[in-house]
Amino acid sequence: MDETNAARTMLFNIHTRAWDEELLKLFRVPRAMLPEVQASLFGHMRTSPGLIKSTYGTGCFVLANTGDQIVRSQNRLLSLSAVP
Repeated sequence: MDETNAARTMLFNIHTRAWDEELLKLFRVPRAMLPEVQASLFGHMRTSPGLIKSTYGTGCFVLANTGDQIVRSQNRLLSLSAVP
């Protein structure tokens, strides 16, 4: 699973870039049930700030590498982590 998908479960903390132990406990989700989290932008060689990737599946997403900063949207877009 990549970090963007992990974040959409609402069990992944984008600031620590790990499954959130408090939320796992709250929702009674055993950590052992969750997969290792990897990075899709890295896998698609979007390793430099400014590069983007689009995905089409059950949803449509445009992922942009913003470097080492989490950029907060002023337009109600999601902020996610993606590059290790």
